[in-house]
Amino acid sequence: MPHERPERKDEGIPQSAESHSSFPDLKALNSSVLLLSQKVQHLVRNEKILGRNLLVLNRKFDDLKKAQPQGQPSGPVEASELEEKISSLSLQVDRLEQSVLELRESLSSLGRDFVKIEQFKELKFVIDTMNPLDFVTQKQLEEKFRKVKK
Repeated sequence: MPHERPERKDEGIPQSAESHSSFPDLKALNSSVLLLSQKVQHLVRNEKILGRNLLVLNRKFDDLKKAQPQGQPSGPVEASELEEKISSLSLQVDRLEQSVLELRESLSSLGRDFVKIEQFKELKFVIDTMNPLDFVTQKQLEEKFRKVKK
């Protein structure tokens, strides 16, 4: 093209001694730029991976929210709620302990008031052995003596 200058082979490389010393600097800068571009490419790739991971985790979180039973809280339980539950449970435990003590007292009183099986068996043996129906009453004896005296 007419407005462009033709390139010469020696035009791109300066001939002075100072320019020869800057050539290694250009190589160092070029390698630094290449390293930076590689790092940027890695960052872009990692950003894409993290974005995909975030989408997957959001889907899993939504699935967990949908699968969670209605009665359970969705977030962490507050300390005050835990304290209320603990205090109500301790009240229930106290009531149950009181009920157990009352039942033990009832059982011990039943043990004192009623005959035990061993005692009952012993009484049965005595009654069966003596057979009180065979004994005579005092009234019956007096009648017998009267009849005999007459």
